[in-house]
Amino acid sequence: MSRNSVLLGQYIKGRSYLHKRDPRDKFAMAFLSLVVLLCVSSLWSFLLIAGCYFLLAFLTKISIFMLLRSARPIIFLAIFTFLMHCFWSDGVILSAHGALKGLFFALRIILMALFAGLFTATTTPEKIADSITYMLKPFSRFFDVQSFATIISMSLRFIPIIVLETKKLMFAQASRGVDFKAKKLKDKFHAYTSVLAPEFLLLFSHADKLALAMESRGYVPGAKRTSLHPLVWCREDTVFLLSIFFVSICLLICDRLWLA
Repeated sequence: MSRNSVLLGQYIKGRSYLHKRDPRDKFAMAFLSLVVLLCVSSLWSFLLIAGCYFLLAFLTKISIFMLLRSARPIIFLAIFTFLMHCFWSDGVILSAHGALKGLFFALRIILMALFAGLFTATTTPEKIADSITYMLKPFSRFFDVQSFATIISMSLRFIPIIVLETKKLMFAQASRGVDFKAKKLKDKFHAYTSVLAPEFLLLFSHADKLALAMESRGYVPGAKRTSLHPLVWCREDTVFLLSIFFVSICLLICDRLWLA
């Protein structure tokens, strides 16, 4: 996969400290970051969380500019959320409180995407499926946990594929005279709809090839599976997990102190 595509869902090979950690550790990191981001409400807390992200990004030994690309797909959503709160918050148009509230929501969305990108960039799709299966093991009585984990890992893997195929189709359509930079909204709408039909055909083709590959390798939905590389927990994983819990609790306590 080209590294110019969207990072979210794309694994980048490496032998860094974060790459070597157990995927259950990194799953806990992503989950706790989500919980903390939803709970904090002060600017200092968001700055500290951003600092924690940059520290973890440093441990991956991956270019920080490459990691920051994981937030690109949701930049529009973050801006839209910010503007919505600016103009329609508490029934007042263009209020300072609404702008601050919108900023916090936008920061939450961006940081969630960055932590998710950090998780997928340092964890293979197979390990993601294994970690989800392990975390959801108590719910195996109610649904097929292994199939669900496989679906999630494949969905993440398809994100960069979709982006890459879309770019190829847009270049192909542009070479045929389709104007994606048209000023009129109607012309721009027609230009982008010309990509939708071949995009769906390509995605169904990829899905069909994936299904044939899995079938040829003996994959049976619902059947008990073993792993060629089973998850092994070590002392460094315990230290990393305890550190995540400790930092999360400290962030929540500091947030309450700053708001007091």
